[in-house]
Amino acid sequence: MEEPFLAVLTREIFGNVSDAARLWFYGLSLLSTGVLGWGIARRVRRWRIGKPDTERLSLRAGLINLWQFVFLQRRVRGHGAAGAAHILLFGGFVVLSIGTGLIGVEHVLEKLLGHAPTDPVFHKGLYFAVYEFVMDLAGLALLAGCGFFVYRRWKRPPEVGHEWQDWLVLALFAIIGVTGYVLEGFRIVREQTPMPEVSFVGVLFARGFESLGMTAASASNWHIATWWFHAVLALTVIALFPYTRLLHGIAGTVRLAAGIERLGRLSPVSIEQVEETGEIGVARVEQFKRWQLIELDACVSCGRCEQECPAFEAGKPLSPRSVVQDVRQHFEAVTMVPSLGAGQRNDSARPALVGGIILDETLWSCTTCSACVDVCPLGISPLGFIMDMRRSLVADGQLRGSPAQALEKTGRTGNPWGMSAQDRMAWAAGLRVPNVQDHPDCEVIYWVGCAAAYDHRLQRVARSVVKLMQAANVNFAVLGNAEGCTGEAARRMGDELLFQQLAGKNIETFERFGVRH
Repeated sequence: MEEPFLAVLTREIFGNVSDAARLWFYGLSLLSTGVLGWGIARRVRRWRIGKPDTERLSLRAGLINLWQFVFLQRRVRGHGAAGAAHILLFGGFVVLSIGTGLIGVEHVLEKLLGHAPTDPVFHKGLYFAVYEFVMDLAGLALLAGCGFFVYRRWKRPPEVGHEWQDWLVLALFAIIGVTGYVLEGFRIVREQTPMPEVSFVGVLFARGFESLGMTAASASNWHIATWWFHAVLALTVIALFPYTRLLHGIAGTVRLAAGIERLGRLSPVSIEQVEETGEIGVARVEQFKRWQLIELDACVSCGRCEQECPAFEAGKPLSPRSVVQDVRQHFEAVTMVPSLGAGQRNDSARPALVGGIILDETLWSCTTCSACVDVCPLGISPLGFIMDMRRSLVADGQLRGSPAQALEKTGRTGNPWGMSAQDRMAWAAGLRVPNVQDHPDCEVIYWVGCAAAYDHRLQRVARSVVKLMQAANVNFAVLGNAEGCTGEAARRMGDELLFQQLAGKNIETFERFGVRH
């Protein structure tokens, strides 16, 4: 049986709120939800102008990703004070939202089961005590996170993007958090809630109000006024989600549900699609994939990618954050969705994406190291945007100088140096290196690569590797002159078709000699 002092622990749902006020509240809730839904639908229509994704995600994998990357904030943890503050703000907001939802469930069950307002279905006893404590704790977490981000916005670090809307959102969160405690204090004074200490923050406000002479009767007007103020602010935040930086909470959740790309992985180009469309790479925003357009809305301009970018650190004209933000602004400028029934793109006087919004030298400054992808809490890939636009430059013949010569030589001779394939084994002069053609029963294939085969400085590395394997009695062989270029350099420079051509030849070579992985 429940202890007597726990049995009386409860509070009336919608206490001090008249039936008419409740109807107004329900109406405003529907309006807020409608504005939220319209905004989300508006963004979805914009995302859908991109190319459809060919990869499909299983429901199980999506739920696992949501649990790890969204609810547990796995990619946010371990990133200093900003990461801790985000976890506090996010965790506080989620817990408060769930708590508010439970109040709604309690209210509906009371109506369905015919319980009196003072006789709740489950919002009482030990549950009520734990609920009040957790909600007060969540409010403190929310306010602590807001406090840090207000301080950060005030300091204005250069790597972080700044918009006036950020101040609005933080102010709304902070006011909602504070008014929640004020409202709780008025409620404790008005209802004389038993054991009010379980609301350990709200009771401090209640004691302060009582010290100023407030009574249960005088608290009623203050309570209902604060309740309306708090409710309207909360509904405003819900409605503002698709129209402010809070959109990253929606788009980021969708993005993280799809999982995180493996480091170094580049999205392939379909030869069939190239033949069908005649397009390689991205020169217009609608040529990006839909999940990339979602990434544009997920980016909150936190600047972590910029901090980790070696090209930016070296003074190159590249900021991964600016690339994503500039593409996003261009996306906003050239797309309009005036209604849910019709979408249109503003093609008049639209600036060029590649060469205009994003400069050529910016794209060529990227080393494709994937550091930006690795540190992004939302799994956004600035590298993906850069590579798609770089491919467009290569396809349009905009590559000049030694990189263009390296690609031409790779396509013609099978290596960036333009040297003969017959010289590929020159590095092994004086060594007894087994060839797979003469040693088909080998257990290991040593892939030498173009650099170690032709660069005199790296040939010593290949020779040392051979000597080590011979000393260890490794049963190995090399492909010899049959070995070709991997095409990785060509791929990262943006020539995806050359890469696929070279990769296809290597696969044929492996199959011919029975090489397994």
